Amino acid sequence: MQPLPWPLPGAFVAWGLSNGQFTPESLAAMAVSRGFRWLALEEDDYRNDARIPEFVVASRARGLLAGVWQTQPTTKVWSGIDFYIAELERPIDTVDFARRHRVFNPTLRSAFITNLDTHGNPDYFKPLVDAGFAGITEAYVSDNPQATPEAMAFQARQVGIPDSQPCISLYEGRNGHPSVADYGDLSAWPGWSVYLAEHL
Repeated sequence: MQPLPWPLPGAFVAWGLSNGQFTPESLAAMAVSRGFRWLALEEDDYRNDARIPEFVVASRARGLLAGVWQTQPTTKVWSGIDFYIAELERPIDTVDFARRHRVFNPTLRSAFITNLDTHGNPDYFKPLVDAGFAGITEAYVSDNPQATPEAMAFQARQVGIPDSQPCISLYEGRNGHPSVADYGDLSAWPGWSVYLAEHL
């Protein structure tokens, strides 16, 4: 199995290509200028599925790893991307999902991003960790001032995710509108990422 693109810094992308905020080329250029090493495009919204090939070409041309993330994870054969990220906010059958994903994509770099809700199952994340998925925690202080990278990493270990990296929120939420600088020194988290690139 290939090593994951973590620990490398990256950014999640949602609507920026659909509303004209970015072209694939300008998105990749911005990411490189900010020191990011990977971009993950939301596949299951904003008609982004049709944009994946151009997004991948533009990202790789700038030396970036290019992958996709899904808010509603599905299992299928993925091709032409460098990695896959499943968002785990809604409950899913992680046993079945991990098994089917690895049947279809035995060597694809894969990860999950989570708010650490186990949905009442203390072993919720174990099938994914065992299948080689990396863990990304939602350090979204926009909504919860307690959701710092350090706190989320501690909580992740309590639910069976031994080595996680934080994704920091940059959107305006109940707790304000944080910037990257508001999170302080992120050097302890070489694989930190941002949600979203559109808010940079």
